[in-house]
Amino acid sequence: MANKPTCTCTSSTPSAETGATAPNASGKAADIYFERLKLKRLFCEPNAFNVAPNRTLQKAGFKYLKTHMTVPGPLNFHQAVTRWVMERQACGRKN
Repeated sequence: MANKPTCTCTSSTPSAETGATAPNASGKAADIYFERLKLKRLFCEPNAFNVAPNRTLQKAGFKYLKTHMTVPGPLNFHQAVTRWVMERQACGRKN
């Protein structure tokens, strides 16, 4: 089975210029990722104990999948992360 393109993201911060909130900015960023990178799904795995990005992802339309222990990257330590996913068609995006 061929690998399907996916992208890991981080949550956005509010913009003083546009007044955009983090969930709104995250949703707009997701639109760009889906369109430009032709993604079918978008994953994000923030630290499970960091409340702000987890709330932002939920409000932006991401669906909670699970919480698990992992080493997110070569510079990270073993930690609990939450896995969130946004499906392309779940947000009214065309396939």
